[in-house]
Amino acid sequence: MYRSANYVVFVNYDDFFDDIKQQTAENDTPSWFFSGYDCDSLALEPMTHFIETCLDSFSTQPLANLEIRTKSTQIRNLLARPAIDNCVIAYSLSPEEVVSKEEHKTPSLAKRIAALKSLQQHGWKVGLRFDPLLKCDNHEALYGALFEHVFSELDQPSIHSVSLGPFRLPKPFFKKMIRLYPESSLLAASMNMRDNMLSYDEQTESDLLNFCETRLQDYIEPEQYFPCVSVS
Repeated sequence: MYRSANYVVFVNYDDFFDDIKQQTAENDTPSWFFSGYDCDSLALEPMTHFIETCLDSFSTQPLANLEIRTKSTQIRNLLARPAIDNCVIAYSLSPEEVVSKEEHKTPSLAKRIAALKSLQQHGWKVGLRFDPLLKCDNHEALYGALFEHVFSELDQPSIHSVSLGPFRLPKPFFKKMIRLYPESSLLAASMNMRDNMLSYDEQTESDLLNFCETRLQDYIEPEQYFPCVSVS
């Protein structure tokens, strides 16, 4: 979302890791750090080598835990090194109909699942992030089929965590996206402002979350589930 025609990459890696080491040293309990929320840091890994450098640092800090959020299949470097116990590779997953229509230039659902299977087989902890949940006319059929497909392909007991998250977007980001993608049906949906974020109305959001949470209970154990918001 930077106002630039070029990719923006922060290269002061040492500053990141020095600060993480300092924060971790100040606590005697595990801490969590996250990469890939405002961008997909794994997608540019062949060029930046950020994740490789990140894992080198975290491998020496057992109390510092890392989650890498991604949609990318750039996992060659991950498969070329031993998995570390304090890292989770978490994939954002949506029905293929949503991926092809809204998640432009990202890997297909099938390719993401194939990457997850390879990572599991190599010993990496993996997470499933059904986030954001998107409103569509046949959302129950789409998300029901998504859960059935995903959990038929992966080793369920070794999945580290599963989460659900509603669609929410800061208003400045929403305005920029409208300018960039004025014909997007996703952005044309009715939105409300709540807690300084644009999201679906409370009833729509609750219906989506309730349906998906109920279906997820057929596939995972309670201790694997980490909702992003409470379901009303």
